[in-house]
Amino acid sequence: MKAKDKFQYSVIQHSTNPFLSIVTRRMEGRRTELFEQHINSLKKIGSDYEQIFIKDYSGQGMLSANASFQYVHNMINGEFVFLLDDDDFITDNHFIEILKENAQEADVIFFKNKILTGDGDEIYPKPESWQTRIPWKSQIGGSCFAVRRWVYDKYIHHFAHPECGDWYFISEVLKNELVMTRWVDRLMVETGKVSHGIW
Repeated sequence: MKAKDKFQYSVIQHSTNPFLSIVTRRMEGRRTELFEQHINSLKKIGSDYEQIFIKDYSGQGMLSANASFQYVHNMINGEFVFLLDDDDFITDNHFIEILKENAQEADVIFFKNKILTGDGDEIYPKPESWQTRIPWKSQIGGSCFAVRRWVYDKYIHHFAHPECGDWYFISEVLKNELVMTRWVDRLMVETGKVSHGIW
């Protein structure tokens, strides 16, 4: 069985020409309370988005989960793409509005995410990464940024690492000196649980 065939894929369109494509990895049968919170948060951000689900029914592990993002690039219709796992949720109801305000001159839009790591310093990207505008390894999460569709298409295969896939991906993106970035100092997302390698 090919790696791509280990997952099931589906799209829920809330707009026929969406500004944003939200790509969500869903571990079926687990984290149901967090997933309910995830879905409820999306009901508050308007309708200018589509959601693409990557469904894992058998627990393929983090390497497969991180590699799975590259299998949906041809399903994406949005101008921007945002990775939001089933245990993540949007805390700012103006999320799409804020992205649109910053999209005109940006290929990557960074913002802040509260990740419940338990280490007492839960806001990502962490200060060193935010101040230098250079993400450090283990200091940024996949839900700390949204990228243009062409960026996703070109670089998403770099996410395919067993850990820190988000950092490998965004680091490769930022090596392209033509990529324009915006850093929005606003907390807009929360991760309800850190999997520590158990997806």
